[in-house]
Amino acid sequence: MSKIDLVSILVRLLCELDDHESDLAEDALYDFVSNSNTSLSEKQDALALIERKIKHIAENIGFFEEEDISVRISDKDKFALYSLLVARRYLMDQIMGEPSKDYVERVSYQSDKLAMLMAECLKQGTEMWDAVQNSSSFKANDYLQYGEYVLEYKADSCQAVLALEDDDAYGSAFPFIHRLIYTLGEQINLFDNNLMKKKLILDALADKGWAAEVLLSEVTSWDESVLFTPAFEKIKICPALLALHCSLPYSIPDIVRMNNFVSRTAITCEKSFSEDTYHVNDDM
Repeated sequence: MSKIDLVSILVRLLCELDDHESDLAEDALYDFVSNSNTSLSEKQDALALIERKIKHIAENIGFFEEEDISVRISDKDKFALYSLLVARRYLMDQIMGEPSKDYVERVSYQSDKLAMLMAECLKQGTEMWDAVQNSSSFKANDYLQYGEYVLEYKADSCQAVLALEDDDAYGSAFPFIHRLIYTLGEQINLFDNNLMKKKLILDALADKGWAAEVLLSEVTSWDESVLFTPAFEKIKICPALLALHCSLPYSIPDIVRMNNFVSRTAITCEKSFSEDTYHVNDDM
């Protein structure tokens, strides 16, 4: 059996709903890709197989027909896309290898930009909340006041993805993959596109003030990120950048190509009503 045939089998097993088989396939694929005897072209072939499988599923769920994919996507499709996209992230980082000086500078730039956007969200929320509290017409009326924050990479167009000189070295369909990940987050919540916590109770933060560290998203598997390898040790990693690489299936080559970040801030008042809230007159 050739190496590419083996990879093809592993890619198929990655899509199985059986967690045990999928985990074994993932481990075997990662071992193959990280093996020093595996050539760059073999890694590229493995990536091509994964992206072809991703595209095939995307076609079946109507992604290219500009319709709501939630209508046709199955649990098996969701599992397969999640597994394949996470595996693709690993392969992309492995193909990158030791990041170039240009990549390190681009990662640093993205981290600084995201840190600035987080700070702007924080400042905007503070000013909005101060204005609301100081308004003579504002009454709490037992409502909980929330600060809602959104910072996301909005990959809804080709312009959101930069073309770089080394695109051919990966052979990845960057615009398609980025838009698919974004759509899976927007339409079926397979991923959380928001790089910050969605809600903060304002009164609970009033005494201690707002700080950037309370605005972080729930980051998973951060300890496995290549962002913590020596190549990036001089960069101050913004939590939003970490969320992109760990909570979302974007590789470093994906992140350096991102070109459309969007932030939104809102104040929301919320109150719950139950059967105990009002008493009905028994005589009625």
